[in-house]
Amino acid sequence: MPMTLGLLGKQSRAWIGVSGEIGHATANVPGRDFTYEKVSTLPDRSLPSEGEVTVVRWTMTGILGSNYSFLD
Repeated sequence: MPMTLGLLGKQSRAWIGVSGEIGHATANVPGRDFTYEKVSTLPDRSLPSEGEVTVVRWTMTGILGSNYSFLD
């Protein structure tokens, strides 16, 4: 959700803005029985996936810019 405000003058310009995002996802992870005995019996490069985790990510960014023009 970006939002920007611009101020325009005769010899200058300024921009002030903000942008943000939020999201979530779920992933399978090894469950409580993640032990050496359990993992050693599994095929190579595999893990038990009895558990599930939710990942939440958010980002907020501020923007500030300016420009000056001195023309005769």
